[in-house]
Amino acid sequence: MQIVARRCLAIIMRRLGENHGVYTALVQAKAIYEELLERDDLSVAEIERSDLQVSYGIVLGLLGERERSTENFQKAIAVFYEVLKVHTREEAPLDWASAQLSLGNSLLGLGERESGTTKIKEAIVAYREALKEWLRERVPEKWALAQMNLGNALFRLGERESGTATLKEAIAAYQEALKERIRERAPLRWALVHSNMGSALVSLGEREIGTATLGMAVDTFRNALSEFNRESTPVQWASAQMNLGTALAISGTREDASGKLEDAIAAFEEAVKVVTRESAPLDWAMIRMNTGNVLTTLGSREGNKVKLELAVAAYREALKVFTIETSPHNHRMAKRNLNSTLKLLRPKAKNE
Repeated sequence: MQIVARRCLAIIMRRLGENHGVYTALVQAKAIYEELLERDDLSVAEIERSDLQVSYGIVLGLLGERERSTENFQKAIAVFYEVLKVHTREEAPLDWASAQLSLGNSLLGLGERESGTTKIKEAIVAYREALKEWLRERVPEKWALAQMNLGNALFRLGERESGTATLKEAIAAYQEALKERIRERAPLRWALVHSNMGSALVSLGEREIGTATLGMAVDTFRNALSEFNRESTPVQWASAQMNLGTALAISGTREDASGKLEDAIAAFEEAVKVVTRESAPLDWAMIRMNTGNVLTTLGSREGNKVKLELAVAAYREALKVFTIETSPHNHRMAKRNLNSTLKLLRPKAKNE
């Protein structure tokens, strides 16, 4: 009875951590699963022990997402490889697919932290394996989840590769997911796919001539924001606002469209209502730097000293977080942009 109670507590802690972002609950869930898996007197069948490992691996992956260290991602990957020895495709195809998806999630999480593409490519393989059994006609929502996660992995790979082929594959995967993640049936899941797809469209648009794809990205983020809101989904809402601002900024710069640039600044200002320096310092600093970039573009086009001064202030705020020790690349970029804007503010000599 005690074992059952401990498993129930672990499930509660996992859900609390997963759905409400309570880090300490995930830590507690991890400890409980480790305790249960180490017990010599735990008289359960191999398949039941494997189920415990699945839950343990998922918790490790969730912890990995919230920590700078990659240790828990690495542990999760090892756990899922063990699970796949028990949950074979021949004997338990749906459980095998579920383990492949969870493996893919941890591989992708680890791959995002590493500079190469090996783990991301392994994640893509795992998601495609899952889709061999998670068929649309069999388990439509799980099929859509695997398609979305495949899109996420392809997007990350496409960002690190040259060309546009992988990014287009990512967008195609997101569009597949939307065949089942229908707004009327699951509005927040529909919005999440749009938010992720918008990011891939921005990356693709940056590599293309013109602004057609960037315009699609803007529309896609606005679709997401029609369901996300600051009160009930603050993190997703702020992320979509931040990415909407980026799409508008790039498009407005290319088109010489001041209206889009003003809209970009408005989107960034909305995002920092949730993405604060205290809660997410690096994201906050990036938004401040991007705001500075747009203000500099507007200020130089309009000869508007006030906007240039606001840009300087935004860069200086970003540099409070982007230090040479902790964020050398972003520090150099913000410093360079700050100096360029300060030059625009200096009075020109008569012979210039």
